[in-house]
Amino acid sequence: MGPETNGPARFARWEGARRWGGWGWSLSSGLLAPELGIFGAILVTLVIGTSLVGPSASDDENAACFELGSHTAPVEGVALAPDGRTVVSASRDGSLMIWDLVSRRSRRVGERSVSGYSSVAYSPDGSVVAVGGLASGVTLLEVATGATSEPLPRSSGMVRRVVFAPDGKSVAAGGDDGLVRVWELASGRLPLVLSGHAGLITDLIFAPDSRSLASAGVEGEAIVWDLDKGEPRQRIQTSFGRLSAITFSPDGRSLALGGAVAITIHDLATNRSRTWSTEHRRVTALRFLSDGVSLASSGLDGSIVLWNLSASEVFPRRTFPGHKGGGRALAETPDGSTLISGGNDDTVRVWSLRNEATDGSPTLNQET
Repeated sequence: MGPETNGPARFARWEGARRWGGWGWSLSSGLLAPELGIFGAILVTLVIGTSLVGPSASDDENAACFELGSHTAPVEGVALAPDGRTVVSASRDGSLMIWDLVSRRSRRVGERSVSGYSSVAYSPDGSVVAVGGLASGVTLLEVATGATSEPLPRSSGMVRRVVFAPDGKSVAAGGDDGLVRVWELASGRLPLVLSGHAGLITDLIFAPDSRSLASAGVEGEAIVWDLDKGEPRQRIQTSFGRLSAITFSPDGRSLALGGAVAITIHDLATNRSRTWSTEHRRVTALRFLSDGVSLASSGLDGSIVLWNLSASEVFPRRTFPGHKGGGRALAETPDGSTLISGGNDDTVRVWSLRNEATDGSPTLNQET
């Protein structure tokens, strides 16, 4: 995203090299001391060498990121429309904003919440947004009209995460009461209330096939729920305590779990895990990228890290500076070219995932 800098920047540097070269040549031709001609030649080499390296770090950062806009309080949730053109953000300031990624214009939708919002999710067809409140349960917002539903049945209190099923048939939410609630959208009924966590639920995600759901608990356990039976299919205990983020891989075979200074990838078929440390202090959001071999993470340190995953190693492919005060939420465009983030600095930011450069070395994995 952002303006292309390689062409103009390199042209300017080559023009500079040509002018410096001309100056050096005239100096060596007897207008001044021959030693200065040598100095000019050295400058030619240095400038041309710089141009071959490519854009500077600051040029690269400017091309890779821009601020889409801001709220007046931390941004707790971001979600992308299925067409990848618009982003909805939810903030503690009680506002919901829809942003156009092309024009960068925004509009406020829905009603302002006195208690604030904690989470937001687009329906697969892009027509509805599910919103989780810091004290007001779950509501549905019609994107075209801005009309808002009444809170869903038995939905109240603080919602930590709200998610749409990939098939669009249901919405699930988890919150401070430690329960996972799943609503059928066609009937509006609450068919499932899932109980199994010892404390509040910090994150929630549907599997790609919509038949199972994974939840992360403050007690440090993740549960994969069988939605046909309404019971746990698998429990995953981590070694780093409280969980704060969870996400399924695109094929649904693995779960990524984040907590204090560490991330785990858990293979659901073999029940084996790989764990590695991070500089995040605490991981606040995780997203498998659409390429299937990368994972994005954000944390309280403010950075956003793109991790390269393979069978033998995990290493940070790129680290973005992120948000002051820490990131809160991540989303990826359907074409895999762009990452959207919201943070404690009240901003919504856009990050280009193209032309990434490796900036880290392999990280030792811990097999469990």
